[in-house]
Amino acid sequence: MNRWFFVFHQTLKEVIPQAGDSSITSGDLPSGFDLYVDGHIHWTRELNENNKEIIVTGSTVVTQMRKNETGPKGFFLYDSKTKTKEFLEIPTRAFEFEELNFKDASLSEIENS
Repeated sequence: MNRWFFVFHQTLKEVIPQAGDSSITSGDLPSGFDLYVDGHIHWTRELNENNKEIIVTGSTVVTQMRKNETGPKGFFLYDSKTKTKEFLEIPTRAFEFEELNFKDASLSEIENS
């Protein structure tokens, strides 16, 4: 039995809504494929939109200083016979993200936090 994969490199609005006109939606992808693989976005995500199973592979290394970069890095192993997938994590350099919020704080309060 043949399996059909659609591999693309584009921003999806379902993943990055603020991307604007440079992105596409899952509805823009052609129908009839067993799996859609997006290699453009830097963090891993799995979604099913418009009856399309989509894997966003993500990067295997930290590429930006953003909160969503703190998640695991790795790759997907896909079994085309059973149509199942497994995310396999790989060791990467640690990245921590901390957000500090201040209201009416002095400069010394900010520097000492």
